[in-house]
Amino acid sequence: PMITEAHVGVGISGNEGLQAVRSADYAIAQFRFLKRLVLVHGRNNYRRVAAIVLYSLYKNMLLVTSLFFYNFYNGWSGSTIYASWILSGFNVFYTFLPIIFYGFMEQDVKPETALQFPQLYLPGQRRQGFNMWQLALWVANGLAHCVLVFFIPTGIFAANGMEDHGVYGTTVMNAMVIGVNLRLVLEQNHISAVSHFVVFISIASFYIWGAILQSLWPTLNFDQFSGVLSASLGTPVLWWTVLVTFVAMTAVD
Repeated sequence: PMITEAHVGVGISGNEGLQAVRSADYAIAQFRFLKRLVLVHGRNNYRRVAAIVLYSLYKNMLLVTSLFFYNFYNGWSGSTIYASWILSGFNVFYTFLPIIFYGFMEQDVKPETALQFPQLYLPGQRRQGFNMWQLALWVANGLAHCVLVFFIPTGIFAANGMEDHGVYGTTVMNAMVIGVNLRLVLEQNHISAVSHFVVFISIASFYIWGAILQSLWPTLNFDQFSGVLSASLGTPVLWWTVLVTFVAMTAVD
């Protein structure tokens, strides 16, 4: 009963039998293993889960709020700033790999250091990684980023008299994908070649998916994306728009 009532049950297999192990979330063979389970794996797990939850809220809030902002320009007609197939790839292609690798690779100190200094476990006990204050900070960060990622391209397009809706939406999404992926890099302590690679793949998947849609639009009857990616990538002002937007988003952080 004690194990089933605990937030996380740890069972120790021994002479008493395996009843506790069968009811536990984690099983260890000896009591001394509990130290590493709590101070290393438990601490890392808390930090990772907290960051994943907050980051997932941030990136989806950024996406949805940009759709909300666009309603002020479309007369609340229900039309969207992004092409539907481009929008569908946001969580499926452009942003899902880095957070997965973050979830099992992130660590801010070596295991030996965590064992040597048990006080590093205190922030988890005090809920410093996941609380209302942290939630408010990420929400504010998401709102600030959304204002930049939406209104900077909107202002540049208006100033240059550019009215191509497909190119406009693709440019905003382009800046958002780069900013969201590199936002997670700022949260990482364990940076490696693998983490750089998955961020590169995620950003590249936006261009790959756009190229696929552009080439298959006659088959998919998706004429709203015909030539959009080529027009987006072939106009220098759009690259400057993406760069300025991304730099502004990073400056806020």
